[in-house]
Parts: sequence; C-alpha cells; structure tokens
Amino acid sequence: MTVEPKVVGVREPVTLRFTYTAGEEGIAEGGGVMCFVSRFWYWAPPQARSSSRPGYFTAVCSNPGVILAIDDRLPNNLIAIRVESGRLDPGDEIVLTYGDTSGGRFEGGRGLSDRFAEHRERFFFRVDGDGDQFATPIAEQPTFDVVATEGVQIHCVGPSRASEGEEVELGISVLDAALNRVETFEGEVILRALDNPSWPERRVQLGPEHRGARRVSLALDQAGVWLLEASDLAGSLRRGVSNPILVAPAAEERYRLFFGDLQIHGNLSDGTGTPEDLYTYARDVARLDVAAVTEHDAWGYEPLKGPSGGWEQSKSVTEELYEPGRFVTFPAYEYTNWTTGHRHVLFLHPGEADVFSWRDEETKTPEGLWERLKGRQAITIPHYPGGGPIPIFWPVHDSGFEPVVEIASIHGVSERMDHPAVIHQPVASGMVVEALRRGYRLGFLGSGDTHDGHPGMGNPAQPPPGLAGIWAEELTRQSIFEAIRARRVYATFGSRSVLRFHCGGVPMGGELDAGQPREFEALVLADAPIRKIEMVKNGEPIEAFESDGLFAAVTWKDDAEGKSGDSVYVRVALESGGWIWSSPIWVK
Repeated sequence: MTVEPKVVGVREPVTLRFTYTAGEEGIAEGGGVMCFVSRFWYWAPPQARSSSRPGYFTAVCSNPGVILAIDDRLPNNLIAIRVESGRLDPGDEIVLTYGDTSGGRFEGGRGLSDRFAEHRERFFFRVDGDGDQFATPIAEQPTFDVVATEGVQIHCVGPSRASEGEEVELGISVLDAALNRVETFEGEVILRALDNPSWPERRVQLGPEHRGARRVSLALDQAGVWLLEASDLAGSLRRGVSNPILVAPAAEERYRLFFGDLQIHGNLSDGTGTPEDLYTYARDVARLDVAAVTEHDAWGYEPLKGPSGGWEQSKSVTEELYEPGRFVTFPAYEYTNWTTGHRHVLFLHPGEADVFSWRDEETKTPEGLWERLKGRQAITIPHYPGGGPIPIFWPVHDSGFEPVVEIASIHGVSERMDHPAVIHQPVASGMVVEALRRGYRLGFLGSGDTHDGHPGMGNPAQPPPGLAGIWAEELTRQSIFEAIRARRVYATFGSRSVLRFHCGGVPMGGELDAGQPREFEALVLADAPIRKIEMVKNGEPIEAFESDGLFAAVTWKDDAEGKSGDSVYVRVALESGGWIWSSPIWVK
C-alpha cells in the first residue's frame, strides 16, 4: 500500500491518497478495507457525507465492475469501505482519499492534520478478504511525516549545577507554538548571561544538520546562579531563558543530579512520534539525562508485540541511543491493567526485557507480573495512582519490584485528595499517602505520560508534565537504576528545580535508626519564586516555611520520640504553580 504525499505540515489542510492493491486472493463481495484515521491527536475525523466539511473521504476502484460503499458512522475515527457488489481481482486497486477536493469539490473538504510533528505517522488499515467481517492488518502500513513549519520561540535548558570553569552542555532548540521542533530552521542564535554582562556573548549556528536543536558546550567561570538567554539574530523568535544553573567551586560529591522522564508514549501505541523522535526530543530539546519510552502493552491499533514488531523496534532504538555519561535510556513498557491500575515496567538489561501483558492469562494480575519478572533486574512504578483513568489498588504491592511511585504527571497530582492540583477523578484509596499509611516505603518521582512527542516538555494545551530528579553517582544505566532502587529520587510538577533533602547525612529515600537525632535539612534552587516549604510527617503537613526567592535552605528538628515506620518528606510550592516533593526518610 502506498501514500502520497510523504510529508504534510502541522495543523494544515491536507489531502492524502492511499492506494491499496489487492493480493493473490482478491476481495470478495461483502469484504473490504477498514481505515483508522489517527485519533492521536487532532486529525479531522473522516466522513463521506459532505464534500464541504473537513475530512471528506472517497474510495474509487480501478475495476469498473466493482461497486463500493462507505460506512462513516463507526466510532474512533474508523471508516469502512465495503465491496457492495462484484469482486476485486488480484492487482485491482482502490484509491482511498482523505480530504478529497477533486472533481470541483470544496477546499473545505480537505483533511486537517495533527497538531504535533512526528515521523512515520500512519493511518492503520485492515482488510476483510472473504466478507466474514473479520479484518486483519495489512502487512506493511503506509507512513508519512508531519513536520513543523513555523518557528515562534527559542528554548534553552542547561544542567542544574556546574563547577567553576567546567564546560557544560546547553540545549538550544527552535519550537513552534505547540512546542514541536522546527527541523527546517536555519539561522544564528546569540547567547548572553543575564545579570553577568562581563560574560562574552556566544553565537551558535543552527543548520539543517541539527534538525532545529543542538547542544553546545559552554564554560561558566564565576560562582553564583546563572540564567542564560538565547535569541535569534534576525529577531523573529521569542527569546528563551534557561533554568537557573548553580555554579560553585569544584567539590567532591558522591551524588550528582540528573533529570529524567520514565513514562513516554509514541505512535507504537496511543501517542505521537517514533521511538527515535521521542528520545532525540528528550535528549536535544528537553535536555533530559534519562528517558524511557513506555508504550502500552496492548492499548493501540495492535499489541506492542504485534505483527509490526513494535517492541523490537522500541528496544533496538533504546539501545542505539544509550550513551553512557551523556544520555541514559531504559527498555520499558506500560502494563495497562484496567482493574488494579497501570504500572510502567523498566528493565536494566535489554536481554531480559520482554512484554508481559495484562491480557495474558499468566500476567493478568500484578502478582502474576511480578512472578514473571523474578530473576530479572526490573522495576515497576505505579502510574497516576490517585485516580483518572484508573487508580492503583494498594492492597496489592511488592516491595522488591516497587521501590518508587509516580506522584505527579500530566494527569495531575496523586499525593492526597486536598492537593490544589489533584488528579482528575480522584480516589482517596489510591493516593500516595494511603500507601504510606500502609507502611510501604516508596520513593517519589514525577513522570510525563506525554503522548504528544514532547517528553520533558508537554504541550501548552495540557497540565504540565512531571519529572524525576535522580541523585546518582554517574550517568549510566546501572547507577540510575541503583538510585531509583535506593529511592534517591524526587518529583517535580511543572518545574525543573533542584532539591536536596537529608537528615544527619541520610539522603532522601534512606532510613534512620530509631534513636538517631532527627534534624531534617532541605535546600531548594527553584526555577520560579518559592512560595512555601513544608515538612510532611506521616502524610500530614507539620511545619511550614515561607520564602519568596529562587533559593532557600531550611532546617526542621523533630522533637517527638521516633517510632518505627515514621516518615518525613518535604513539599515545595512555587509561585508559578509548580510543585516539588522529596522522597521520604523513614525511621527503621
């Protein structure tokens, strides 16, 4: 099957022509072709009733003895083309046109393309050859690219911490209004340091080889908090300002901070973008250190381990783009159980990575999943536990495979029912504080769960994504995996801020001896003014500190007699509406 054209613009009126050629057995009367026009995200639904309305769909057969009928009253952007009379012989063709304006039809009948850019976008086709109403996917789905054409802003992001004189990598990209990277941009970008006029400006060229995004090395030679500004030489784009970068004298530190998104969807299930699209956006635009593409096990046009080989493709790209010391990827997927809740599953070793689906009899329950994972280095992470679309059933838990929980994503916050940004359709029994009350020792992280091809960034039409701050010894799979297991992680929601939290040298996620003095210290470097810092003990706020700057350090002493199972974590509210949570520290 073929498609023309091969490239269309983002959110533009389009006409796509798909040509289907009948195989050796042809198509009998009553059979036909079914087309799923992408539901992800904003394609005009197909319809065959009005040539003046978007998405007008037609079908023409090369065999004059065949009469076709189109059914456009089906759900989920599905349209069916049936052989009403006659028979398609081998080699006969059907030309299927989405957005047909031929024969003097209205321009308003053209299709309307996706809001988000991606490579290898596909409309999904199935064929019913014998008219038994059972259709199977065609062997090779036709694909085309959706590209951003008009840049409106520059985005730049750097590391959160650097040593004086150390070379750091700053990510610079050109984006459109929906945060798609504009791969065709060519021009010069000027970098300046705000509040540090003595730092000489830098000029960076973006050309076709950079596909609208690149990382450049810079030396920041003065201690303090740096904000870097990026603007284009032509002055046609909105300038970008980086996150705060703390530059300090070089020091021996056991743990370094890395940012990651461990919940990303693309067009192998119900999102936008190929695995390569997603990883390169995470690395070059969002400038994440860690990423995992977690397609649904069975929640798309076909199962992840279906005939098209999506799982093998995802694993292959994950391995290809893993670059120790620069960018860490994990083979992963989402276990999409609609009874006990969704979990994303991360594997340390690609050779051990496999899809154990909720649809399989052996792994239809979390207990079955964990049984199959035995002997493998794997982590399962409860996803949007507090509500929509499905809360986590907390009576089922495995502390060996589940050291952390997602507390925030684009769906909202799952910490507690009274949180200002609580998840939609909240359920009290699924909230993270409920898991703490059960005695589970879970670290906290944020995830994106983005479906728009923008991991680490999201899109302006939705709530902000979450991120995971990970304190690890080095940027390798082994070290990041170990840090997650040790719960040295924290969560952000709509923020890329630095948070340190410890008690007597025990870092977040750790455990204190029962008799150990309990003086908790938190240090915050935020990307927006800090409004409030709270100490939360056993799930309840117990002490609050006011602040109004980007930087704050607070200390709180717990004078109550510590008992086994006590937990304390810090929660930070920003003026921007962003939030930050440390993982708890427990009493043994």
